[in-house]
Amino acid sequence: MFVTTTARLTHAGAKHMMATALAQAQAAGVAVSVAICDAGGHLILLERMDGGRFHTVHSATTKAVCDWQTDARIAALAVESIGAAT
Repeated sequence: MFVTTTARLTHAGAKHMMATALAQAQAAGVAVSVAICDAGGHLILLERMDGGRFHTVHSATTKAVCDWQTDARIAALAVESIGAAT
């Protein structure tokens, strides 16, 4: 078979992920900028908490590597909140 059916992130799903990520960041006491993209890397939602840094895509991914423990935990919880696997 040469094609497959894939699941796609909806806007409602992205909003749910965003709410989860922001709540987890607030609980951890960190101000973050959260970007949620689709599988093709196209931006769906972007939100910056008060005190969160402005980032380009490059600096955001670099920061994520540097702060991987907190960022990875927040991202994993956001993905799990919509029933998707991490």
